[in-house]
Amino acid sequence: MLTYYKESTLDYRYVIFQLVLLIVFAALVGVRILYMRWVKGINALSIIKNKGKQKALGITVVSLINLWVAVLLIYILHPEIEFLPQQLATILIRHNASIIVGIVIILLGLVIYILSWVSLRNTWRIGHDEKNQSNLVVNGIYGISRHPMYLFYAMYFIGTFFINSASVFLVFAIAQSMTLHFLIIEEEKSLADTYGESFINYKKNTKRYWTFKKA
Repeated sequence: MLTYYKESTLDYRYVIFQLVLLIVFAALVGVRILYMRWVKGINALSIIKNKGKQKALGITVVSLINLWVAVLLIYILHPEIEFLPQQLATILIRHNASIIVGIVIILLGLVIYILSWVSLRNTWRIGHDEKNQSNLVVNGIYGISRHPMYLFYAMYFIGTFFINSASVFLVFAIAQSMTLHFLIIEEEKSLADTYGESFINYKKNTKRYWTFKKA
């Protein structure tokens, strides 16, 4: 039976989990950007340097993340506030099992994200910087997935839906996953132009999202 979020407040432990995770993620990204800028002299914010569809999709992804964070914070911290239309506030699958599934998905995604950082080292960027290229990274987690960081974002949004179960988070998860998919397609065109045969061979051996068996 469908209910509304006001009638089904989330346990405080899961509220704390989501708050801590948001803080940790924001801190990791912020510190990494500052480290790249001040220590390595590299501007890691490359979205505005992109062009055309790639730039528009990158800005859309960042905008969706910011809007999602705002909605999530209001939703979990102030469940008494009715700020969503009824259709977006509907609880779809609230159950302890779904919450656990959501937590596992997010934590697995976070591991993937950290492994991506380890593999990228100083080549990490938010966006694709065509003017400041480095060697193509194909080792570590990038030997399993061509876009593990984007995979993490999709998993984070999906996991958040399973934890909170409101339809608004399902809409966010679908919208973000689709936007990321189209962004990846545009970025791969740029990577093919930049790295040529190396990237083509990489594509043959590593799947876009997750490799179970190499071709």
